[in-house]
Amino acid sequence: MTIPLSPSRASPTGPCQRRAEYEVVRLTVEDAARLALALPEVSEGTRFGYRTWFVGGQGFAWERPLSKADIRRLGGEPPPEGPLLAVRVANLEEKEVLMMDPPHGFFDIEHFRGYPAVLIRLQLIDEDLLEAALVEAWHACAPPSLSADGPPRPHHRMG
Repeated sequence: MTIPLSPSRASPTGPCQRRAEYEVVRLTVEDAARLALALPEVSEGTRFGYRTWFVGGQGFAWERPLSKADIRRLGGEPPPEGPLLAVRVANLEEKEVLMMDPPHGFFDIEHFRGYPAVLIRLQLIDEDLLEAALVEAWHACAPPSLSADGPPRPHHRMG
C-alpha cells in the first residue's frame, strides 16, 4: 500500500491538522464522507447500519465502531476513542506489509483477521493521510476500467 506518512505536515502537538495557531482539527466521519464522495463514481449508503462508501458496488470505506465483542478481545486494553473508519486494502499481503509498521492511527482487530481491511482512528491522522488511504481503498475496489482512469495513487511508500 502506498499511503504516504507526512510527519512534516503534522502539528507540533501530534498528527492532527491545525486551522489556526491553537485550534487542532480532528477529522470526523463527515471529513471522510467529503473525501470519499469526491472520488469518481462513489455512492454513499448503509451496510450493517453504518455509513458506507461504494464504488462499482463494492464498499471501500465504512464507519466501524468497535462492537462489545471487539472490546472484550482487547483484553483489558482501553478501546480507542473517537470515530473509526475501516478501509479496504488491495489484498492480505498489502495488509500484512502495512501492519508491520502501521502509520500512527492505523490498527487491526481480531474481527478483521483474514480480511483485507484496516481501521483508522480519524482523530489521530491528518487529511492528507486520510485522503491517501481512501484513494488506495477506492483503487482496491473499483472496476479495472474505472481504476485505470481514476485518481493517481500516492507515490510514497507508507511507513
